[in-house]
Parts: sequence; C-alpha cells; structure tokens
Amino acid sequence: MERNDILNTNLLQLPMEAQAADEGAVQDIAPSAAPADLAGEAVELELEVLNQRGVVLQRLSDVTPKNHEMLASGRLQCGEITLLCGDGGVGKGQFVAQIARSLTMGEATEVFPQAPERTGNVVILAGEDPIDAVLCPRMAAAGADLGKVVVIDSDAYYEKKGKMPYLGDPDLVNWIIAADPLVLVIDPLQAFLPSSANMNNRQQMRKVLQDLRMLAQQQGFAILLVTHTNKNPSAFGRKRLNGSGELWDTARSVLIMGHTRDGSKSYVSHEKSSYGVPADTILFTTETVEVRGIKTVRLKFDSTSDWKDEDFCREKPDNKGRKYAEVERERSCVC
Repeated sequence: MERNDILNTNLLQLPMEAQAADEGAVQDIAPSAAPADLAGEAVELELEVLNQRGVVLQRLSDVTPKNHEMLASGRLQCGEITLLCGDGGVGKGQFVAQIARSLTMGEATEVFPQAPERTGNVVILAGEDPIDAVLCPRMAAAGADLGKVVVIDSDAYYEKKGKMPYLGDPDLVNWIIAADPLVLVIDPLQAFLPSSANMNNRQQMRKVLQDLRMLAQQQGFAILLVTHTNKNPSAFGRKRLNGSGELWDTARSVLIMGHTRDGSKSYVSHEKSSYGVPADTILFTTETVEVRGIKTVRLKFDSTSDWKDEDFCREKPDNKGRKYAEVERERSCVC
C-alpha cells in the first residue's frame, strides 16, 4: 500500500465506514482528489466537507486563540483542573477559605494580590468537614461572602437522596450546575469517586477526570481537587501524590502543601502551571479566632518564596525517611 493510501485509509475512511455501517450502508468517503505527494507538495484536504460527514479535523489557521480566565493569582484556571495536595493538618482547609474570600469578595489580598476579574459562587463537595462546626466558621473567619459559598455535604445528600454522591452521577452533576459555580472544590477527591474507579488505576481515573474537565469547560468554571499526599517523607514534587499519576498529568495546575523544617510555618508551592510561569510559594501560619462564639483557625499570611516543595523537603532531616525505609523493609520481610 502506498503512503498516500495509508493516510486515506487510516485517517479518513475507517471512522466513516464504521459510522456508515451503523446506518446500514458503507460509503466511500475518500476525498475527490487524492492528497499530493507527502514529501513534496502541500496536502490539501477538503476539511469543511469531511467535517460535515463526521471527521474531526481543524486547521490552526481557523482557530481563534483565547486566554483562560485566571483565578487565585494564576493558580486556578476556568475550564481546567487544579490539584491541591498536602498532609493532614497542613492547612488545606484554611487555604481553600482564602480562595473563597478572594472569589466571593472580588478583592486583592495578601495571599492573592491580583483581584479576580469577577466574583462568583464557590461550590464545595464536602466529604469530611462538618458544615456547621467547621466549614461555616472557617469561611466566616476568612472573610468570605457566605451567601456565595454553597456546600453539598455527602451525609446530607445521602439522607435526602438515598445514595452517596459520586462524580458522574447525573443528579449530582445537575445540582452542581444549578449552584452556578465559579470554582468547584471537591474535598477530598477520594470521597466522591464512583465505586468503579480505583484511584491507583490510571485508565479508570482518566475517565473520571476527563468527564470532570469536560463539564468544567462546558460550564466555564474552575475545579479544585483536594487530595492527601502519600506517607513517604523522602518524596517531593510529583512523587508525593497519592494515587495514579493521571492526576498530575490531567491537572493543568498543581499545588503542594507542607510544613517548613521547624514546623512553624506551612507553604503552598505551585509545582505545575500549564498556562504560564508558576506563582511564588506562599508561606503562612495559622491563628485561632472566634466566630459567633465558635473557635476556628484562620490563615495568617507570612511571606512568599521562590523555594519549591523539593527545597523544603531536602532541608528537613531525614530521620523520618530512614524510619519509613525501615518500616517498608519490615513489611517486605513479613510478606
């Protein structure tokens, strides 16, 4: 088979033959004029005609470039997935509350010095934190507009619907759309995976994430997936992620949180940014405040740094790393 014939058969004929077969007839949909020699003259395809018949081809000359709307000073993008990873107790909830403050109030803050172009709703799928005892006081302490923070609590959803909410459930999707989010926060991701999706299975996670990203692009909101890091203290960057590497690959932005060497501060390192230069690392402490008679914890901005997760991890003594290695060796011996 000639090279031109391979192009015609694989790229153009097979998908259309399969489509026509569904209709009970196979048609020859090859272009009226075969492509010119691939090594010489430019190949001219009648894309408009082909696309009308179901072939999905686009000339870049027909595409209008556009900017993605950036949120949280470049850490989130509308229509895309951002991953927020960190150990328990590192301050993920307090950081999310600062995002809510920025996007519901529309103001620049020490944490996010660039004010958002618009305000909107922050919709939270809450799988761990109670709404009344934790989420509401935390958001109020951060200064968020509580009228624009909407929560779908997994326990309450089960009580009213008779089923647990999971990503891909049409009912849950409809409720998310009805809440009209500017940002959808899923905290934690593990709590909302369907039973058919193993977080360590790359293929299964790809399907979940692709559907989620398509929803975000169709509706124009950003997604923040909150996950835990693994227990290996010697790991940093991508290797700290818990679960399939598909999470890192699909996310257009990745934020990793941790503690500094002496544990006095927490950091948020922008490890991956597909739409620009990663933002500076945020350093912060926390303070206890009282909201309507309820004590809660609020993020207190400290400074920014050009250090990344690797720098902070390498600075720490490797006592925990040696202990982790010993535990793993003991487990392997037992097995």
